[in-house]
Amino acid sequence: MPDFLTNDTFWGALSAIAAVVAALAAMGFFRKEQIVRGALYTVQSERDDLREKLARAEVRLGQVDPERFLDRIDGLEGDFPALEAEALGFAERQSEAFGRAAAIMAEQRLWDSDTHGGEMVEEALRFAAIGLAADPGSAHLAGLKALAERRRAGLEQGEPIEVLNWDGMSDVELNQLAISLKRDGKFALAEMAARRSVPLAIQRTGRASSNAAAIGTHGAALQDLEQFEAAEPLLRDALEITRKTEGARDPNTARALNNLALLYDATGRYGEAEPLLREALDIDQETLGAKHPDTITALNNLAALLRATDRVAEAEPLLREALETGRKVQGDQHPDTAQTLANLAALLHGAGRSAEADPLLREAIGIYGAALGAEHPATQGARESLSTLLAGRG
Repeated sequence: MPDFLTNDTFWGALSAIAAVVAALAAMGFFRKEQIVRGALYTVQSERDDLREKLARAEVRLGQVDPERFLDRIDGLEGDFPALEAEALGFAERQSEAFGRAAAIMAEQRLWDSDTHGGEMVEEALRFAAIGLAADPGSAHLAGLKALAERRRAGLEQGEPIEVLNWDGMSDVELNQLAISLKRDGKFALAEMAARRSVPLAIQRTGRASSNAAAIGTHGAALQDLEQFEAAEPLLRDALEITRKTEGARDPNTARALNNLALLYDATGRYGEAEPLLREALDIDQETLGAKHPDTITALNNLAALLRATDRVAEAEPLLREALETGRKVQGDQHPDTAQTLANLAALLHGAGRSAEADPLLREAIGIYGAALGAEHPATQGARESLSTLLAGRG
């Protein structure tokens, strides 16, 4: 028999092989082989990921485990630069850990102080002091310490601590509480309530619009505490979710635009803030109308930016429109009317028209005092502005 195939024999053999391959494919042979290969690849990938995670965990553990630290420095005797580097790394991670642990404990004690009173306030102060000793630069710990000191002073003066009934609240209730506390100038408490509402909202709705509201409220609360770096990603996230879930021309989107723009404005990023403020104002005017409180707020926000960038001639008519509309819609004694008065007074004073600014500021102080109380940050801020104005006039 020859050791080669004729054409007919070759094509016949090829056809037979093709038939066998087709049969095996029909039986799922190759699919199973692909599945097995895919499973092996998945297992290898997961194993590599696990090894990487374990390696990272090993490094982090080495940074905080005293026994490992001692073992490392025992082998570096005499190498003072290396010893110093090891000591710095160890101390920094320990300080971070102590600071964060103390912040959690201080916040929990403040959380419980509405029902357990002064004892919890003292505990909060103790933990805040421990935390600040470990992490002196923590704005969060400094805020908790200040809040605890205010609560202690209130108790000493016989003032009851507000009972907030935190436990058992839904994300929506916590979000509303945060908004209310923010309005009252209790920014640290507002941030606590807002932060606790976010995971509850995510559990309930995923990345839906109510989740965006919780995230946005938390971002705004952090901004009130001047924690801008922490606030920005939350405000960006809230805007992105709201645009997707509510639409580009929805009033909630305008609100999210305003919140992010205010952060840009507060950090001097006027070029990024202005288009957002103009977009928000356009949406509010289109969807809510000129007489809606959100539109009045949007006018104030844009005017404040224009004043900050020395465009007084553009800002003044916006503020006068906001003031006139606000008096008609919200009334002469509403805090938002006072805010517009204070904004207009600041603009006039900056333009050298202090005689026009003085009565506006005095009116704003009267409204704030009656509506919010003498100790509210808005009242105190207006008083400070008036003192500055009077000092400037000699």
